[in-house]
Amino acid sequence: MSVHIHRKKFTSFYRKRSIRIIGIIALVVGVIPFFSYHLFIKKAPKQLYKTEKAARKTIEQVIPTSGSLELKDAIKVGSLVPGIVKKIYAKENQLVKKGELLALIDNGKDDTEVRQAQGVWEKAKAVYAYQREFYHRQKQLYLLGHIASDTFQNITSVYRISKADAFATKATLEQKQIEYNNTFIRSPEDGIITDLGVSEGERVQTDLEATVLFYIGKNLNLMEGQLEIDESDIGQIKKGQKVRFTVDSYLDVEFSGVINNVGYSPTSKNNVKYYKAYIEVDNSAQLLRPGMTMHAKVDITRAENVLVLTNQAFQVDQESLEKVAKALKYECVPLKEEVKKNHKNEPTDSSRINDKTKYVWIVKDKKFLEKAVVIGATDNIHFQAKSGINPDDQIVIDVEEANDMDKLYKQWFGGAL
Repeated sequence: MSVHIHRKKFTSFYRKRSIRIIGIIALVVGVIPFFSYHLFIKKAPKQLYKTEKAARKTIEQVIPTSGSLELKDAIKVGSLVPGIVKKIYAKENQLVKKGELLALIDNGKDDTEVRQAQGVWEKAKAVYAYQREFYHRQKQLYLLGHIASDTFQNITSVYRISKADAFATKATLEQKQIEYNNTFIRSPEDGIITDLGVSEGERVQTDLEATVLFYIGKNLNLMEGQLEIDESDIGQIKKGQKVRFTVDSYLDVEFSGVINNVGYSPTSKNNVKYYKAYIEVDNSAQLLRPGMTMHAKVDITRAENVLVLTNQAFQVDQESLEKVAKALKYECVPLKEEVKKNHKNEPTDSSRINDKTKYVWIVKDKKFLEKAVVIGATDNIHFQAKSGINPDDQIVIDVEEANDMDKLYKQWFGGAL
């Protein structure tokens, strides 16, 4: 009996001990993951906004554009008479002198009209010479009273008509001679043939779409770059600005020039308007050729060691910022509309015409404060802050989106902002 009791106690003791051990194990199994999650896995609270200070930097503002190279003093040689190109006496890259024969045009008449006009003129000239001598003889008789007044008036009329006919036929001869001479195409200036516009046997037009027979360059050492400037940028383009450019043939070589003229007549491409800006280019090395495409950058301005902001500072959404302020129990203080309106209407002069006012938010004493910043030079990533902020200002550059803030607020407090 005693042995049985002893076994019962012993069994009870070990049963209780096993339960206790199992409980401890269960507690450890539950606590370790909990602390592991909070210590090693659980993410830190999300940052609701980011700030940065304005930095000092040198900004080089440029406008990228493209264009083409043309000869500075290029001459297009055409024809004043229509016809067929009978003969070409010049070729590309040939040096020519003023008056040198370049081509011959067959107008289908050769010099026949000249010879015909010459015959008419010789006849009229002979009649005029006779009538002139006859008139002077009759005049002497009339002065002596041997010829009636009516008779002398008739003689005078015939003489004047013959004189007029002589002048008219001479003018016709000169016209026909000029037309014939124009079939001989000659160089108007000293230069070099840069391109041929026709070949032998080709028809030449003289109407609105007149045929260009030859392109002559007077000076290949000087070229003209014609840049196409977008209408959104043309207000910043001025004479004297430096232009750097490359061409496809020499992508590792940078050429340069200076803007010497800005056009006022726009051209349209794909519903976008462009204006021409012209630069003079030194081509002493003879590397550049007419028609080459220019990949250019116009140097607008350079601002050294100035206070700058990044583009992110102007992208902050006010609605999202107000929700962040509410979550953090901060105050959000936007500028009044009257103040913004005054910034828009503030007077400008030529030195400030490209200055613009943009708006940023800074954080100070648990307040989000909106500031108006006058922007100067920009490289489209950094913007010069000419006024409106201080170097120590904490500028908001990113905030949690409004929808994300609503979700976050529900997680924290069980409701929406």
